Amino acid sequence: MQDAEPRPVSVTWDASSRRWLILAASVFGLFMAILDASIVAIATPSIEQGFKTDIETATWVLNAYNLVFAVLLIPAGRVADRFGRKKLFLVGIGVFTVFSLACGLAGSIELLIACRALQAVGAAIMVPVSLAIVTVAFPPQQRGLAVGVWGAISGAAGAIGPTMGGLLTEYAGWEWIFFVNVPVGVLAVAACLMFIPESRDLKASHRVDLPGLVTLSGALFTLTLALIRGEAVGWSSPFIVGLFAAFAVFTLLFVVVEHLTKAPLVDLRMLRQRTFGAASVAVLLFGLGFFGALFLFIQYLVVVEGYSILRAALSVTPLPAAIIVVGPIAGRLSDRYGPHTLVVTGVATFGLAMFFFSRFAGGESYWDMLWPLIVAGIGAGLAFPPLTSAAMGSIGGGRQGVGAGVFNTARQVGFTLGLAVLVAVFVGALRPRLADASIEVNTLVQQSDLPAPVQQGIIQGIASAISSNVNQGAISGEQQKFDLYDSVEQAAGPAVADANRATLDRLSGELKTVFAQAAADAFDRAFLVAAIILWFGVIPAYFVKRAPDTLLGPPSTST
Repeated sequence: MQDAEPRPVSVTWDASSRRWLILAASVFGLFMAILDASIVAIATPSIEQGFKTDIETATWVLNAYNLVFAVLLIPAGRVADRFGRKKLFLVGIGVFTVFSLACGLAGSIELLIACRALQAVGAAIMVPVSLAIVTVAFPPQQRGLAVGVWGAISGAAGAIGPTMGGLLTEYAGWEWIFFVNVPVGVLAVAACLMFIPESRDLKASHRVDLPGLVTLSGALFTLTLALIRGEAVGWSSPFIVGLFAAFAVFTLLFVVVEHLTKAPLVDLRMLRQRTFGAASVAVLLFGLGFFGALFLFIQYLVVVEGYSILRAALSVTPLPAAIIVVGPIAGRLSDRYGPHTLVVTGVATFGLAMFFFSRFAGGESYWDMLWPLIVAGIGAGLAFPPLTSAAMGSIGGGRQGVGAGVFNTARQVGFTLGLAVLVAVFVGALRPRLADASIEVNTLVQQSDLPAPVQQGIIQGIASAISSNVNQGAISGEQQKFDLYDSVEQAAGPAVADANRATLDRLSGELKTVFAQAAADAFDRAFLVAAIILWFGVIPAYFVKRAPDTLLGPPSTST
C-alpha cells in the first residue's frame, strides 16, 4: 500500500545549512534517554544496599522507567507533530534533567522510584521527537547518513549503559548515574535553542483522541508490566494471565477506536505501508534479541567466568564501539544503495554472533569472546540505522513524530520482551541442570573425609542457595564463590574448619566448577534462542525496501 502524499510541515527557517548542528543538538537528549533505560541495571545492588531495601523493591527503579517510557512514546510523538517538535523537545529535556537531579537527591527508595517514573516522561518525549527532528532536517540523499548517526548513537547508548553504570557506581556512587545527566541536559537545552528549528504537521487535528490515548496506554502498560513481572510472579499466575488478557482487550478496543475516529492518535495506515510495517516488526525482533542477550552476556561473564560486575561491564565495550563505527557507514551506504541488503545482513550477522555465544563452554579467554562481541556490534551497526532510515522515510510528510513514536515503541517492547523471554529460557534451562549438578555435588561432599554433620550442613546450605538463586532468576557471582571454609567455620566452629581446610578448599573449587558448568549450559540455551529469534527477524527485514521518491521527498515548508 502506498502512503498518502506528503503532508505539509511548518518550519521556521531553512535548516539545510545547519542540519549537522541540528543532528548534534538532537542526539544529546537521545543519548541520555536511551542510556538511562539500561544504566541503572548495574547499579541496582548498590541502590538496594544504600536504602537497605530488598532486591524486588530496588528493581522498580528500573521497572518504573521502562513502564512509563514504553507507554508515552507514541503520544509524545503525536503531540510534537501537532504543537511543535522543538517546543516539546525542550520540555522533554527539562523534565528529564530536573528529575535526574531529583533521583540523585532522593532520600528514600519510594521517592527514587517516583522520580524515575517522572524522569521517563522526559525520556519518552525526547526519543521520538529527536528522530522526527532529524528526519525533517535532512534531504533524501543525506537522510540515511543522518539517521545512521542517530541510530548508531541510539544503539550504542543502550549497549554502553552497563559500562557507564559500573564505572560511576564503582568510583563515584550510584547517585552519579543521575547527576551526570544534569550538565548534559543543560548543554542539550542550549544546543536546542541555538540550532533546532521549529516544525509541526499543519494538517494535524486540534482535537485530542482521548479514547485512543486511553486504550493505547492501557495496552502498553499491561503488556509491559506483564513482561516485567512474569518471571517473578509466575507466567501462569492469575495476575500475569489477567494482564495479558487486559492487553488483548485494550489492543482490540484501540484498533476499533482508531478506525472510527476522524482524527486518530495513530493513523493505522502507516502499519499497512509495507516498509514501515516490516521495519517495525523487524526492529521489535531485533530489539528482542539485542538487549536480552546483552544483559545475559554480562551475567555470563560474572557467573561463569568469575568477572566482577565492573570488569564484566567494561568487557562489553567493544560492542557499542563497533556500532558507533559501523552505523554511520551503514547509513551512508543506505543512501546510495538502499537499506534492504544492509538490514538483512545486519540482522543475520547479529544472530550469527548469538550463535557463537551459544557455543561458549566456560573458561574462555577474553580474546576468545572478543571477536563474537565485535561481530555482534557490526551486525547491530549494519541493521539498526538503515532500518530506522527506511521506516521514517516511508511515512513521508509531517507525521514523523508519531511515526518515530510507533517505531521506537516497537523497539522498546522488543527490549522488554527480549529480557523477559531470554531470562525465562535461561531459568527454565537452569532448573534441570542445577538438579543434576546437585546430585553430583552431594556425591562429592559425601565422598569427602569431612565429619558427617559437616557434610549434611554443606548439602543443606547448597540446596538452600540453589533454591534462592533459581527464584531470583540467576546465580549471582557472589554466591558462585562457594567459600565452604567460612560456612563451616560459622556452623561448626573454627577448630573443625581448620582441621578440614585442605578438603574444604578442594571442595570449594570443585563445586564452583560444577555449578558454573550448569549455568554455562543454561546461558548457551538462552543465546541459541536469541539467535533463532534474530534469524526469524530476517523475514520482515527482507521486505524493508527503499521508499519511493515521492515519499522520501522533503516536505513543503513555510518560513
